[in-house]
Amino acid sequence: MKNFFINAMTTQSFRMQQGGLALLEVLLAVAVISITWVTLIGSQSQCVSLITEAQFETTAAFLMQQKLAELHLMKFDDLNSDNGEFGEDFANYQWKTEVQVLSEGDLNMEGADDMVKSILLTVFSSSDQKVSSQVHTLVCRAIDGNNNEQ
Repeated sequence: MKNFFINAMTTQSFRMQQGGLALLEVLLAVAVISITWVTLIGSQSQCVSLITEAQFETTAAFLMQQKLAELHLMKFDDLNSDNGEFGEDFANYQWKTEVQVLSEGDLNMEGADDMVKSILLTVFSSSDQKVSSQVHTLVCRAIDGNNNEQ
């Protein structure tokens, strides 16, 4: 009887150790899965952010090309600082131009007064004006073959 009691206690003790080990394994598995999920969710959030930024940059580059073409078709004297929107198709985008007439001293060229304008074009998001793209260009006054301005 004594042997049976010792064997029963040993079996019961072994079963308790097995149950404790199984609980530890489950807790470890839950911790690993939790860490993996947090990492995956963070990666997804970062991907969405990068896609949004890339979409803005692509659209802004297209809109800047369009606006620059309009500016280059304008008469030299009509080029002034201005701002506006791109219409319903691009309702979340706005533009701003900063026009500066360059002098002889700026260009280091004699006779260049009022001949060149510097244009800084900024395209930005209406919802977040911190997000923007810029391009800088120079526009020269047109001169005909007889040195008469057009």
